[in-house]
Amino acid sequence: MKEKNFGPLFADFRKRKGYTAKDTAKNIISVQFLRLFEKGDSDINLTNFYDLLDRINVTFEEFMFEYEENSVDKDISQAEQILDAFMNERNSIKFKKFAASLNESYQKKGNIRDYHFYLVTEAIYDNIFLTDTQTNIEELEKYLFDCETWGKYEAFIAANIYFHFSSDSLVVFAERALPTQLTSDSTAIYSIDFYLHACLSLISRNELASAEYLLKKFNDRFAAIGKPQYLILTIFELFLQGLLKIQKGDPSGKETCEDIIEFFESTLKQTDYANALHHLFNLIYGKSPLGKNRRNRMK
Repeated sequence: MKEKNFGPLFADFRKRKGYTAKDTAKNIISVQFLRLFEKGDSDINLTNFYDLLDRINVTFEEFMFEYEENSVDKDISQAEQILDAFMNERNSIKFKKFAASLNESYQKKGNIRDYHFYLVTEAIYDNIFLTDTQTNIEELEKYLFDCETWGKYEAFIAANIYFHFSSDSLVVFAERALPTQLTSDSTAIYSIDFYLHACLSLISRNELASAEYLLKKFNDRFAAIGKPQYLILTIFELFLQGLLKIQKGDPSGKETCEDIIEFFESTLKQTDYANALHHLFNLIYGKSPLGKNRRNRMK
């Protein structure tokens, strides 16, 4: 991937905002140095760069949104949109063609991100279309184990192949993914999404002690989250608490899950999401002591 220089894009922002080079550089750097930076002929330290952005009233997030055509954020967003579309279509041919294009790009450019996304696509394909196949995720798993500090990239990978992890690996990765503090909303949402799906997977495998441990840890850390963007994840955590109770044979879990499904269906009009939750509910309930007791009573 070819990296762009910050300078030319900064110059574009400055001109669009209507600031002169002199007014922008004042008391931060010299006008001559600013011009070199904007031409791409000189680097700038991070402190000065933030000061310049502040001077022209542009946030770092706004700048980065336009910055890199091949940024991690944009690559993740594009891959996610493509994979979601193919999963909704259940289109195995498109999956294979996308995987092949990623592998071809990796062979030509040597970009490890393309290779990781290729392996992720293959893993999702195998899970959907070849359910009896044991997918080789050793390289991705090794990468995640070796990476001590997780960001959006690692959480994205893990969230898309979590169903292939062993229960022990799920616990290790979930603890590594859970942010110690919510510094970046975007990264935190990806991390929490994987964390909660790891809990779901453990509940479905009847690894209840591990699931309960992770859910308690999440609650202890994020019970007081008040940001609207975390609402869906917070409600999903309550849904998982309900599933956990169902697996333990507690009837109150069934009521919790049904109330949440009804909330998404009738109140929020999120029919697709409500149906997805209902599908998960049926899968867990059917295998739970509650479901078995119900079938026995019907005999």
